[in-house]
Amino acid sequence: LASTNAPRTLDVVNPNNNQVVAQVPDGSEEDANRAIEAARAAFEGWSQTPLAQRRTFFENLLQAYESRRPQVIDWLTKELGCTRQFATTVQAPRFDGHLKATLADLDRLQWCEADGPKTTIVREPLGVVGCITPWNYPLNQIALKILPAMLVGCTVVLKPSEVTPVTAYLIAEAIHEVGFPKGVFNMVVGGGQTCGEAISKHPEVDLVSFTGSTTAGRRISQMGAETLKHVRTELGGKSAAVMLDDADLQGLMPVFLQQLMNNTGQSCNALSRMLVPRTRYSEAVDIAKDFVEGLVVGRSDDPKASMGPVVNERQWERVQDFMRLGIEEGARLVTGGPGKPEGLEDGFFVRPTIFADVKNDMKIAREEIFGPV
Repeated sequence: LASTNAPRTLDVVNPNNNQVVAQVPDGSEEDANRAIEAARAAFEGWSQTPLAQRRTFFENLLQAYESRRPQVIDWLTKELGCTRQFATTVQAPRFDGHLKATLADLDRLQWCEADGPKTTIVREPLGVVGCITPWNYPLNQIALKILPAMLVGCTVVLKPSEVTPVTAYLIAEAIHEVGFPKGVFNMVVGGGQTCGEAISKHPEVDLVSFTGSTTAGRRISQMGAETLKHVRTELGGKSAAVMLDDADLQGLMPVFLQQLMNNTGQSCNALSRMLVPRTRYSEAVDIAKDFVEGLVVGRSDDPKASMGPVVNERQWERVQDFMRLGIEEGARLVTGGPGKPEGLEDGFFVRPTIFADVKNDMKIAREEIFGPV
């Protein structure tokens, strides 16, 4: 349905060149409420649909997604900015990979089981599930939230990130092509403070699943508590790779550094700190410097590129601010640093960066940077 906010739209910007490549509706709270009402109306019928029949829809969805894979890869490079290789080998396979895994898990699910002589556990669909997903792994998070919920008989309202909405539209088109009953899947695109909050506070939403920032997760949890709904959040992190005295630094450090630099550092599970023995500190710093200086930053369609830009100007500024802060706090800049790589000034490209001599009370050691640092 057309947005009640029409003709207001949101620009989708290609981070490779800061050019608008698409426009999508800027959804309103009323749009979100309509989607929730549709999901509630569809729940009873969908939850009572035989499991074998529900499963058929998802098996057909595999083919519908496969036909759109080339478009998905193209749009991942244009709205997220990851390299074509990363889009092809990591990002795009997440949707069908999780769909196949969910179908396999379904065969092992015990819907009813005895728990002692006087207790029986019965598993049943919860109701309407609100799914709020991030931009950094858009297909991965959409798949992990909507597919299990719908397959077991829940109906869903998806609010994808407004930064990477086109890949979500391709998923919505595939679901529509398969012919899921009206209201089983609903999607609204808009800002977190409008559509996201509408989903979080609506009394007809039984569970909210959110992946994103700690600040937004705290707000969603507070709003969900007002209606005693289930809230599941997966928020930011600042995990460390820990190297012991006998570690093979030459073999291990490139693996951990590549894990950080994948997706241009925009991964919540990125091991963005490394703790090494003092006796091997200089060796570790040299290995990190050599590895990072061997990376090739380039546009998404450059086959030689190891990593593309960060997703948008806001993210670029955030990473730059952390770099400057690290220098001001006294950390030693080993390589990289603020600014853009030469020849890539028109996009949101970041120099892969290594800091050394970082103390635990520094912000760059404690806060998630979400970049190749």
